[in-house]
Amino acid sequence: MSVLTTKVDRVIVIHSLPEQDIGVVRRSVEHLKSVIKPDSAIFVHEHKVRSVEELRTLLQKIDAETRLYGTPLIHLEMHASKDRGLLLVNGESMGWLELSKCLSCINRHTENTMTVVACACFSMEVIYPPRMREPAPFAQLVAPRKEITNDVVESKIFRFYDCMFREGNTDEAMKSVQPEFELFFPERVLFNIVREVVWRYTGNKGKENRERILTEFLQSLPSEYHIEKRDFRKIVREYKDNFEKGDLDDLIGIFMCGRDPFFTTNDLKM
Repeated sequence: MSVLTTKVDRVIVIHSLPEQDIGVVRRSVEHLKSVIKPDSAIFVHEHKVRSVEELRTLLQKIDAETRLYGTPLIHLEMHASKDRGLLLVNGESMGWLELSKCLSCINRHTENTMTVVACACFSMEVIYPPRMREPAPFAQLVAPRKEITNDVVESKIFRFYDCMFREGNTDEAMKSVQPEFELFFPERVLFNIVREVVWRYTGNKGKENRERILTEFLQSLPSEYHIEKRDFRKIVREYKDNFEKGDLDDLIGIFMCGRDPFFTTNDLKM
């Protein structure tokens, strides 16, 4: 089993905060510029958005530029509501599902290598509902499940960037944000879903499931249609043996944005 793949070619800070909270954005941008090595060719871009339309347009622009300038790390600094999503300074809100779909468009063109750091309360909500038959919205999400304060953002996220850019220690970066921020990897969810499907039809338990399916299938056939049990067993066995050529390839092509996952079919077997 290999490791998860992420890339950072540029950092994009997007914010929509009232004037009294803007200090945390300035400090975040300054800190990012201070920890990114000058010879890395990674640039930090800051964008203030005032409405849902401006945010939507900016995300579309980032998507278009991704094919030219490479994979962005998207850093979001906004207030948010668990029910309404991101809250813009003009009083509008972008729901979590719309945000997720906008991020999917960008991540698709990064071949599923994008990191999103969401410094907005409840922003772990962006993972719901799961959309397994659409491109994953990111390879890695760093986000809180509950309310957070600016002090927590500065202590945890600044350390995350220290580890990531100055020290080059990804493992330590992941540990540094917890427990206030959580980490979410859609690829690991995919692994568990696919493994569950494979286990359901392999081994001793799989044999029971296959026999149950065989019985249900034969009982559902019209009386004039007949198929021998041994022939149907062969069909099921061939389908299982071709799992990596069928279902897994489909999931890779869509959810994984065409990139090979960190696991192989050998990792799926008990």
